[in-house]
Amino acid sequence: MSPAQVLERSYHRFKAALLRGAYRPGQRLDATTIASDLDISVTPVREILARLTGEGLVDAVAGDGFYVPLLTEDDLRDLYAWTQHLLLLATRRLTTLPVPGADRPPPGDIAVAAAELFERAARTGGNSQVTAAMVRANDRLQVVRRIEPMLIDRTQEELDAIDASLSRGDPATFGHRIRTYHARRQRRVPDLVRLHRKTGPS
Repeated sequence: MSPAQVLERSYHRFKAALLRGAYRPGQRLDATTIASDLDISVTPVREILARLTGEGLVDAVAGDGFYVPLLTEDDLRDLYAWTQHLLLLATRRLTTLPVPGADRPPPGDIAVAAAELFERAARTGGNSQVTAAMVRANDRLQVVRRIEPMLIDRTQEELDAIDASLSRGDPATFGHRIRTYHARRQRRVPDLVRLHRKTGPS
């Protein structure tokens, strides 16, 4: 395997660990420890951490290294608002033609279900930049989406309803359900941030 392939594989392994909550919010990311875990040298780990910093999944503190982001209430509100904006932007020309569905992710994996549904919705607009922005927003919200069902009921039912309106090509109902979905989360932002900060590695 070439060095580039090793780097890419290691990047995906470490990113997957971040997204599933394997590191505590605010935790310092020690490059030496990560290198040992991934069985690679420290130099590519620093490249990986720098790349993830650019994606908003890692925070770089000058002179002090890399950290898992510690979301603030403003951060989370902005992420929810941005996600809603992207979805409404992408689907503003949604027609009555059905949008193909996707295979349902493993039961209980709400974060993956939401990410797959919203990426599929973003793709309906045909704008690659909007889709890429949606993918980045999904990544940044994945850890929070895993804890949402602890505070917000009927999450799977909400996603199923959004999926149904998207699949039918029903822009009015889709828009209403997307706004309602995000409004419910905006109301719980303080509680979600508190719970997020208490969440340990999963």
